[in-house]
Amino acid sequence: MSKSHPDPSGKNNMDFSLFFTNQGHAIHMGNTNAMSHGCIHVGEKGAASMFKWANAKTQVVVTREHYLPYVYYDLMKVGYRNDKNTPAHVKAYLKTMKPIPPAMDEENATR
Repeated sequence: MSKSHPDPSGKNNMDFSLFFTNQGHAIHMGNTNAMSHGCIHVGEKGAASMFKWANAKTQVVVTREHYLPYVYYDLMKVGYRNDKNTPAHVKAYLKTMKPIPPAMDEENATR
């Protein structure tokens, strides 16, 4: 959703979306004090700046474990490997985490 295709309630608009998974998770303009359904909300000025700066090859580093099930396959695709530099808590989480396969195709993820 965006200004071009707004949600009448205004709650689900995703202006300046920068998708970082193949399942639709994005960094986008949003209320920084409100919960998200998996995206990262950024204020208008920051979201607009990032949107102008980033491109399709900009890498995003996910540092919260609760995103790992969604980004696991994307990480493997770009060459991530669990190694001696991986923090112990992330290694432990990776042993129990069940990856969620991508639900979106590449074309829709880069819109």
